[in-house]
Amino acid sequence: MTVHSPLSRLLLLCVIVVAVHLGMVLLKRGFEPSAVIEPRVDISQLPLKFGNWEGEPIELDERIFARTGAKSYADRVYRAEGQLPVTLHSAMFYKYDQAVIHLPDLCFRAQDWQLESQRSIPVRLDDQTSITAVLSIWRKANERLMVVYWYQLDKQVILGRLDLAKARFFMTRKQWPPMVKFLLQTPIDSEEKAEARLKTIAEHVGRWALENLNPVEQTDSSDVVEQADSSQQ
Repeated sequence: MTVHSPLSRLLLLCVIVVAVHLGMVLLKRGFEPSAVIEPRVDISQLPLKFGNWEGEPIELDERIFARTGAKSYADRVYRAEGQLPVTLHSAMFYKYDQAVIHLPDLCFRAQDWQLESQRSIPVRLDDQTSITAVLSIWRKANERLMVVYWYQLDKQVILGRLDLAKARFFMTRKQWPPMVKFLLQTPIDSEEKAEARLKTIAEHVGRWALENLNPVEQTDSSDVVEQADSSQQ
């Protein structure tokens, strides 16, 4: 079953807003990996079931997808008995710079959402790994949404061009995994319950990405995508 969602309209506005900024992006090549390892599993294979949460795919206009610069995507709405739904947008990028300029704040402001608050929260991926995501609360008229997002690069979190530059400086490697964007949102019944829902799904998808989309460096070049050829894909 395919579900249509206001998420598509949000993403369309995001693409329009970001397009204005694209011409201002400088030194792009300095933020791109020389080679990305093709993962064995694609983000489009993100599971539809996590624990007692059941997911359904959300249809995204292919024209919107083509303009985001993503290699592939998976949009879902997850539901569990007695819980309000959690909507997920995820995308996989081989060109990192195209990922980090699609910051969700631009998208929500473009749809007249007003930011109430914003803070960082931990997202645990495994016993040794906890990453930091951004949690924000948005209001429009009488509607309130809680949103969590992060950009995942191996065990690093990228929330802007500065983070990306630091990651490239400290992560000395010739071959890189794809960058994955996760954006989750849910209506607010209570802030405590909304945050618990988002963290549950965030931990599931973040763990899945770490296990499936971050292959180790390899000498076999069959799965390596050279960025010099990426424009032809």
